[in-house]
Amino acid sequence: MSSNRGIIRTGLSQLGVLITYPLVNALAGCLVLHITSSGVINNIIVRYLQKYIGKQNIAFAMVGIYAFFVFTILDYIVKILSKSEIDDSPSMRWIRIIKKSTMVSRIQALHISLIDSFPLFAAAVIISYVTSVPILVRNTFSILFVISKLISAISSFLYLEFPRSLFWAMSNICCYILFSYAVWLDFPKYFKRAIRKWEYIFKDVSDYYGFHYK
Repeated sequence: MSSNRGIIRTGLSQLGVLITYPLVNALAGCLVLHITSSGVINNIIVRYLQKYIGKQNIAFAMVGIYAFFVFTILDYIVKILSKSEIDDSPSMRWIRIIKKSTMVSRIQALHISLIDSFPLFAAAVIISYVTSVPILVRNTFSILFVISKLISAISSFLYLEFPRSLFWAMSNICCYILFSYAVWLDFPKYFKRAIRKWEYIFKDVSDYYGFHYK
């Protein structure tokens, strides 16, 4: 009887993943469109960064900031807290580590999670430069990637599963959009059409806040 219950629980758990995973990614895609169409990143963050970084270099700067935080600051914090509690085996992954109760284990889990995301992000930004993806697109999605990863990391550290999954999916979608702009010439047309539909559903949020997406 107990084995049958275990099988049922496992089946229900797998079914839940099959249902919720696509829904989380769909919701994350809608949020990416919503944030992009609002113009918050372009009109506030990019405008502020332009005072210190050339507009054409902001996307590369985001890669540098992300790498510096993950491979230097966070790595130093993990090692300085407790070397004895860290498992350096390559098989360790954050899904398993995050369930441990110690502070060091949770920080190590975040460190590994962020390292896993770096190659995708760096490749997306480099390819977007090589293929001359518009500056606005490069800046918007590179900044949104870093913000999404930061929120996802904080959520996983606080055991907030849904926000962690949502913003993790958003960060991946930002990279996929950069790849799509680089590979398919017609993608910007469909992307802007999706943004217009999203703005219409939400009563043109960009006009409400006085922002404009170009």
